[in-house]
Amino acid sequence: DANSEILPDGRILVATLSGPVIDQGTIIFNPLSNSWVPGPTTLGIHDESTWLKLPDNSILFINIYSTSSERYIPSLNTWIADATVPVAIYDPYIGESGPAFLLPNGNAFFLGSTGHTAIYTPSGNTTPGIWVAGPDIPNNQGTPDAAGAMMANGKILFATSHAPTGVSTAQAFQYPTFFYEYDYLKNSITQVNAPNGSDR
Repeated sequence: DANSEILPDGRILVATLSGPVIDQGTIIFNPLSNSWVPGPTTLGIHDESTWLKLPDNSILFINIYSTSSERYIPSLNTWIADATVPVAIYDPYIGESGPAFLLPNGNAFFLGSTGHTAIYTPSGNTTPGIWVAGPDIPNNQGTPDAAGAMMANGKILFATSHAPTGVSTAQAFQYPTFFYEYDYLKNSITQVNAPNGSDR
């Protein structure tokens, strides 16, 4: 459940889930020298998070079990605190979240295991961006560790299940699977049929 992103100079920033700082460490791989160096420590815990590269090449994520966010600034090689997310994205049971996407309009869209979504408008510099709540996923659905993809028209197709309601794996990862589309132009979420033609 770790992350990685390519930096502007071609190196790769990788989250580590072990080491001196558990769940907050990073390392950087240089493909030219085939070598690794320690990276900067995140401010919060990055385990289970979704990293998203923004148009200014900074990397955004939401800290697990919280509504705080932070960004990696490549030119400074450091993580900085960003704005507070107005809704909970991680479920409180096992700390899962859903995918995140850079929208065609330059904003970021994060899907939550809780059934909430959040939209982030980047500042383009080191000042915090702006978070607002997005539309909730209908029918008490959530995206615990779920997948999604941006389609050619800019809409987001994503999978859901019932939002987690307990502490066991069975209660966190429920079946069946449902499918929805997020339309960023309308800021709306609509259920769509599964590949078999049914609603699940």
